[in-house]
Amino acid sequence: MVDDVFLNGAAAKAPPETAKPAEVPQKVAAMPPMSIPRVAPSNDSVNAPIAMFSRHNGGWTVVFSIADPTLGISWRMGDAGEFRETGFIDTLDPRTRKRMPNPSIELAADAPAATIQVRYVDASGELQGPFPIKFDPEAALIRDQRKILDMTATSWLSFREFNGLLVYYSHLMSYRCAIREARIGIDTAVPDKVLKMPPCDPRDPSVIPHEAQPYLKLAPSTQFVSVELTYRDGSISEIKSFRR
Repeated sequence: MVDDVFLNGAAAKAPPETAKPAEVPQKVAAMPPMSIPRVAPSNDSVNAPIAMFSRHNGGWTVVFSIADPTLGISWRMGDAGEFRETGFIDTLDPRTRKRMPNPSIELAADAPAATIQVRYVDASGELQGPFPIKFDPEAALIRDQRKILDMTATSWLSFREFNGLLVYYSHLMSYRCAIREARIGIDTAVPDKVLKMPPCDPRDPSVIPHEAQPYLKLAPSTQFVSVELTYRDGSISEIKSFRR
């Protein structure tokens, strides 16, 4: 071939293309249709109220905490009976521009374990609830006193000089219902002596019996005391040291 001219006749025909076998369509396995059950939202997803229980000499104070702006709160013990309004306090809620509903109620000291049903009226006037809140007096007492001990750890012990050197642990004795065992160490960072405590009295838990002795006599040369608590749930506190 010279300059695209074939000298020996026409160009040979290109061999015909071999026919490709037809492609077999791929089959895709399909899962059979399934019906996914719809799960009702939990109370947490709708901002269900929670409650804080505090024990005092006269009984229980229950404080409800509600995330939504509220126009009114009502409650009852158990699943039957009339709901009671909590009333209002002399404080304006900037979210509703109205008086704030009273978030607390009082229960008797001997109130049994039960479920408190709480409901509230939201800012649009819709009634929400009722929401169940479990009340367990024994668990609530332990939780409340444990919380106080955690917040007042610097007050667990105190020194006093009266006919010698004394270390008082009356603060621990007042909240003994949350304590399984208390240990003290004198001039050592390792608490190795068990403090004597009267048993918990759920009817009047913070009162120290008159026969109890909430102090120890120490040598005049004592420089510091360490203390460690074992709580009712088995957890152990950080060791705290108290210097004169």
